Parts: sequence; structure tokens; C-alpha cells
Amino acid sequence: MERQRGLVGRQQLYDLALTDAEIDWIRPDWRDVHAAVYLSGHAPLTEWQRWFAATLTETETYLARWSVAAYHGIHVERPDHPIHIVRHGSSGRRRTRATDGRLDCFDLRYSKVLGEDHEINDEIPMTTLPRAILDLCMPTSFRQRDRMFRDAIRLRRTTREELKAIADAHRGHRGAGRLRELLGKYEAIPIERTRSDAEVEGLVVLERAGLELPSVNVPVAGFEADFVDFKNMRILELDGKQSHQFPERDEERNAAWRAAGFTVQRRPTDDAYDDEASVLRGMAGEDEPEAA
Repeated sequence: MERQRGLVGRQQLYDLALTDAEIDWIRPDWRDVHAAVYLSGHAPLTEWQRWFAATLTETETYLARWSVAAYHGIHVERPDHPIHIVRHGSSGRRRTRATDGRLDCFDLRYSKVLGEDHEINDEIPMTTLPRAILDLCMPTSFRQRDRMFRDAIRLRRTTREELKAIADAHRGHRGAGRLRELLGKYEAIPIERTRSDAEVEGLVVLERAGLELPSVNVPVAGFEADFVDFKNMRILELDGKQSHQFPERDEERNAAWRAAGFTVQRRPTDDAYDDEASVLRGMAGEDEPEAA
């Protein structure tokens, strides 16, 4: 149980040749996480324990959808309650609630086309991230799946090639068409080079305006710059909250870049989402107009 961090499934105890009577005799101090899944100790469940416990509810059960995205640190807007799992089969869907003394709940789906789209990470059986993204392309809004796709690529949790492969392998899946749309939308955007979603959005703004995309996060005069137009010797920096904490560092970079012959413009990261004109002016090397 140490490897499983205090968790054990009743089926695992059967596999050790224990009888129901023997199990009931040794488990008075164990808490029920789910039906036939137990936890020793009295500390609150950790996130890992929640994920792993759900996969113990039955053999060949895998963490899935929202829970896999959360495991990989992908932006999800809905809280991960309940835990999402999947099994081979065609019995529809089942949800449980944390009632009757049980510590947690889960949302179970069955899949006839799960195939080999699963793996083990940190001891937890789960679907691959490309499969989770494919499955989430249907229940999510355009904005949600757009951000999910961007995060998965930017954080290097998966690749475009892996996402294309999963879409091609499951052409009949309802999410495959939406995943291909995302692959097409971002075909020219170097998401892998970005450090933040605001940088991705800034590149989308520039592409939408028909501009040639700049180099992204490349060294100039000893400092890494966000967007660099080497042809016109321009740099655009998208400043997050950290720039307000260390303004002297920004001034040092500005001085080095200007000494190297570049014009430098800075814009708040929020402008990438809320003020496209500001980003376009910044990339053109234009100062912001003064307030009247």
C-alpha cells in the first residue's frame, strides 16, 4: 500500500487470495473512497490519491478527459469534480456522488474505441493526452478547446504530430473534426516557441492582420526578446505583472537592444486579448498615442 499511498482496491485484495471475511476483518479503520476502494489513515485525500483511487474501482479503468488535462497542467475552466475515468465497453455513463460515507466521486464513461490510447504516468493508468484532448473537443466551448490546444502545445505536453495522428486514427469520433480545425488554425503559429498564452494570442493578432510573423523568444544583444522583427530592427515585448516588480531589468534590456539598433516597444499582456490595435502599433514600432 505504500506505493499506492495508502490506497487499495478490494479486487487487489482478492488477487492476494483474501476472502471477504478476511478483508472485512482487516479494514475496520480504513475509509471508503469509493465502493470497494479503501484508504488507510485520516489525512485529506491528495489530488494524486483522488486520481489513482478512481482507477481502482474496477480493472482496466483509466483516468480520462478533464482529469488527464488537469494532471498534465493543461488549462481547464471547470473544477475537476468529479474525477473522470473511462473503461472499455458500451454501457454508457455512470456517475457517483460522495455520499454514504464515501470520500470521493467519479464520472465514468465506456468506450468501444479506446484501443491502445492509454499509458501509465506516475503509477496512474490514464488515457494519453492526445486522446483526452480528442474526447474534450466535443463537450467544450470553442474558447475552452482553443486554450486547451494552445496550452498542450506550448507546455510541450504533446505535439501537433501526435494530435494529428489521433484525429486521423479516429475519423469517426465526433471531436476529430474540431481537432483538425485547431490544427489548421494554428498551422503557421510557432506555439512551441512561446512562453505564455498571451504570446500565442499576440501572434494570432499579427497573423490575422496579414503581417509576417516575427521571431519569437530569441536572443538579441545578450537578452531574450519576445517578438523580434530583424528585417525592420524592431522588438515588441509583452509585459506581465513581473515586469512591474523589476523595472530596472526592463530598462537594462531596452538599453542593450537600442544600442544594437533596435526600436523597442512594450505592451501589457492584456493588450493581446483586449486591444489588437495596440499590439499592431507596437510591432510597427509606434509609440502609444497620448491620452487627450
